[in-house]
Amino acid sequence: MFTREFDIRYWLGLAWLTGPIFGKELRVSSRRRRNYVLRTVYLVLLLVFISIVWANLKLTSSSSAGLSQLMAEAGAQVVTMIVVFQYVALQLLAIAMLSTAISDEISHQTLGVLMTTPINSFQIVMGKLLSRVFQLLVIAGITVPILAILRVFGGVPWNFVWASLCLTVTTVLFTGALSLFFSIRSRQAHGVIIRTLIVLFLIYVAVPAMLGLALRYYFGDISDQTALEGIATRLAQGLVLVSPWTQMAFQVASVLSPGMAAAPFSSYWGYHCLIMVGMTCGLLAMAVRSVRRVALSQATGQLAQDKKGRWRVSRKQHKDEAQAGPIRRVRGACVVWKELRSPLIQGGKKKAWIGFAVAVLVQAGMYIFYGNAKLLEEDFTHILCTILFLVIGLLGSVFLSATTITSEKETRSWPILLSTPLDDWQILMGKAVDTFRRCLPVWGFLIVHVVLFVGLGYIHPAALIIMPAIVLWVVVFLSGSGLYFGTRYQKTSGAVISNLALVLVLWLVLPSVVAVLCIFGRYEVLLNKVAFANPLVQAVAAMSGLAGRGHAARAWEQVRFQNVIADARQSWDFLSLLGIYAGVYISAGIGFLALAKRRMRKRIFGRD
Repeated sequence: MFTREFDIRYWLGLAWLTGPIFGKELRVSSRRRRNYVLRTVYLVLLLVFISIVWANLKLTSSSSAGLSQLMAEAGAQVVTMIVVFQYVALQLLAIAMLSTAISDEISHQTLGVLMTTPINSFQIVMGKLLSRVFQLLVIAGITVPILAILRVFGGVPWNFVWASLCLTVTTVLFTGALSLFFSIRSRQAHGVIIRTLIVLFLIYVAVPAMLGLALRYYFGDISDQTALEGIATRLAQGLVLVSPWTQMAFQVASVLSPGMAAAPFSSYWGYHCLIMVGMTCGLLAMAVRSVRRVALSQATGQLAQDKKGRWRVSRKQHKDEAQAGPIRRVRGACVVWKELRSPLIQGGKKKAWIGFAVAVLVQAGMYIFYGNAKLLEEDFTHILCTILFLVIGLLGSVFLSATTITSEKETRSWPILLSTPLDDWQILMGKAVDTFRRCLPVWGFLIVHVVLFVGLGYIHPAALIIMPAIVLWVVVFLSGSGLYFGTRYQKTSGAVISNLALVLVLWLVLPSVVAVLCIFGRYEVLLNKVAFANPLVQAVAAMSGLAGRGHAARAWEQVRFQNVIADARQSWDFLSLLGIYAGVYISAGIGFLALAKRRMRKRIFGRD
């Protein structure tokens, strides 16, 4: 009889790699209803995008040869759309599904128990990762019959099929490993998701953009065009090897436009996949080391949780924080006083001031760069800055408003707060004030941007009324919805996901559905009305008519707004329409607050 070291069946299988974790995770996932709902939603969205692409194709020709060519082009467009959709969707799903891979085991206090079994930390990490990736591959398998049918049309080379498959798998593995690594130290899923998205943004967008700007800034005036082309070629090769999004873009370009200059770079996908596999192995090695350290600390009772919801190993007895300073007397509303005393950025005033100083320096550097390039006179510069500040403020309001009540529940201080003489409105208003205060620096940057360039003559003074109005209804609506979902859920993840889902449905999914209806009928007016409900669309429409040297010098009656409802392009009509939407959202936010008040004292100790 063979021992384990010489058991061929053991080493040829996955038992040595994942242990029993892989099978256990698959059995648990097969009993969860949300996985089947996820597959259904994925398939519905995929069919919607396929319908949009297919409806825009023209497959009419007088000759059979022309019809064959059109069918090949149609097959190439639909296949590339499916590949891109799958590439983006699977990465987002990997981030979400692996955001609680290790933190759930730590929260349930089972990670330390696992270390007392023959299962090692390597098998725990690989079992968690591969089980989630296997579920994603099952979801990706839904598109196999569609791709097989479309492959009959021609126009899609096999090299693109294999390259897109390898790029998708390696990128999903890297994204999932990154999310799993962050889940070791963070208890809250939304915190892991935010950190993962920030790191991916830096790797995929910020670094390539900085390299491109540096190339243009330092080598834009080179007279030797050959030298400049050589530098650009080397830079493009480096971006292709590092950025998976750039490599996928080149792959798609090689199919849709074979004669483009990007086609030669599409042959580097094999080297890129090897680099991604190496980066994934490095992340997994760090994750294995961290999991072993955290698991042993939990098994020996040395694992504690700090105020930020992160798991840390306590090596010594800390000083009692109650004795760190003098007792402060409560003045005014208790909840508001307590929330105002909490730091804007967890970690102390020093980190808060450092973060604020870095943000100010980045914004100042951005203005200097735009000024030297003479871009401040253009409207698109101010539109981009407005979108940047507004997106950050929206995300902050979505996450912070949903966590302010659930954090009290998770720390078991919510029943104590409800047992005080404070009424429900005092508690809710205090939480709403805290949400606005934490997002105030971001909104402050937006308002400072508007005020500064109104004074310099680059933005019309009407923006001093329009932009604060947009910020006002966004804060009221998202604060109300976040507090409502906070009263409904016991866990922070559920409240955050629900609040984020509400935003995505109203401002992304609903306009997409109406856009599909426009293919089969004349619903452009309805599409414009639904799209204008998005604060980003409102801000872009406002700044397109108010920003820029030429627009800022106009009288208010001469201002015209583009890309909005046809009946509201005049100045006063636009302002009236914006007031109607703001009134509806503010009323909805107040309604959410009323619903939150009704649910505050229900199921205080219950589960979702």
